[in-house]
Amino acid sequence: SDQVDNSGSEDGDDSGSEEEGDEEEDEKRLRRRRMKKKVMKKKVMKKMVMRRRMKKMVIS
Repeated sequence: SDQVDNSGSEDGDDSGSEEEGDEEEDEKRLRRRRMKKKVMKKKVMKKMVMRRRMKKMVIS
């Protein structure tokens, strides 16, 4: 399956406590992280759109 990289988790909600806890917990954690990634993507997209708009404003 897809690997989980901890590179983008500086919000400190998972402080290395991945191995303890039952699988249900892990499942919840994975789901939460996936949601976070989706949210991040949305934020990034918004930023991109804003930048594009700014550029258009500058040009016109």
